[in-house]
Amino acid sequence: LTVMLSNRPLREVEVTLPAVPASARRARLLIERMMREAGVEGDRKFDAELAVGEAVTDAVEHALKLGSTEFVLRARRRAATLDVDVLDQGMWEPAEEIPEHVDPLADRGRGLMLMRALCESVRLERTPDGTCVRLEVALG
Repeated sequence: LTVMLSNRPLREVEVTLPAVPASARRARLLIERMMREAGVEGDRKFDAELAVGEAVTDAVEHALKLGSTEFVLRARRRAATLDVDVLDQGMWEPAEEIPEHVDPLADRGRGLMLMRALCESVRLERTPDGTCVRLEVALG
């Protein structure tokens, strides 16, 4: 991973990260910077970081199951939203509703539920190469 620091506000980023749990922190830091530079603080910024962290955790889990070593994070700040894509090599189709067997107080199985609660829009798309989770977070 090569990082170049700039004084200019970060409006768009695409980075390939290793499929390791520590990558969730890297992704959250990028999102935190983009939200802060957009003037978004407090709960809204935290919500964006948490939603992206959940999507990245899923991507890491998919990669590890398939023997992949990386995933891609893309983020673009628009006038009113931050659009984030997390692309992995997994092939999954989550249920639209929370299955009855998922305990809402359990440590696992709540990622999609959290993303939907914290974002304006969550889309899951299958691509020829895997899965893309698309998040749209309001800046205001």
